[in-house]
Amino acid sequence: MDMNRICLLIIIMLSPEMNPMKICDLRLINLYMNRVRVLERKSAQCTDRPPLLAPIIVPNVEVRLSDWQNMTELQQGNEILLHLKLLLNATENVKTPECISLQLIKITHYIKETSGLINKALESISNSSIPVEISVLPSDGRHISTSDSTEIFNRFLKLLHGKMTLFLHRLREGPCR
Repeated sequence: MDMNRICLLIIIMLSPEMNPMKICDLRLINLYMNRVRVLERKSAQCTDRPPLLAPIIVPNVEVRLSDWQNMTELQQGNEILLHLKLLLNATENVKTPECISLQLIKITHYIKETSGLINKALESISNSSIPVEISVLPSDGRHISTSDSTEIFNRFLKLLHGKMTLFLHRLREGPCR
């Protein structure tokens, strides 16, 4: 898929009149996963990758299926948004060499786009045009402190592959039908 098609897909996905079916298209998650993998490979090629002076906090994005299945769609979406917020804070607050910094700027953009998609999904679920505010910690409540800036890529990929994919599958069974 060439860059123009990708940009068009994103514009369509983020348009105000976006319907729930477009949110639930799992190809979008695959698109983000491929982009993040590219960024991760580029950051791995950086020769100046010293440990961070101050550790960053990244979310624990592991999924306990029994807990996850007992949550409502709103709870699942809110948990994903909180994870995205923590990842966004980590990308914006970390001081890294220029090579990795360029990759983090791009992943920050992807995290913001993904947050917008989840907000759209939650709006369609709650029938509200007001974005859902996050005020509680995820059900597992655990976060990970690390001195490796590349852990941001790893956590975002796990979030996309795990909780976000499960969330979209669930939406496809309900509001996206």
